[in-house]
Amino acid sequence: MKVRAVQIITGLVCTFFFLALALYRVQLGSIGAALAHANPTWIGAAIIAYAINLSLRTRRWQIILRLSRQFRIGSWAELCSSGMD
Repeated sequence: MKVRAVQIITGLVCTFFFLALALYRVQLGSIGAALAHANPTWIGAAIIAYAINLSLRTRRWQIILRLSRQFRIGSWAELCSSGMD
């Protein structure tokens, strides 16, 4: 249980650090103003496009991981090294 707590805390600390680093010189007021003047149709379209993209990527990884169980370790080694002569 302690290992999981350390992983979660480390993940949160890294997330906030890199978010702060990315937003260091960004004027948050200008972001709010830009969003206030944005067309809600385009914002909705962007959210829908992102959701579709995320669901397709999730499905792709489900297929990849399901198919990966059908191979033995030797088969994976053979596949990975098949182009190396």
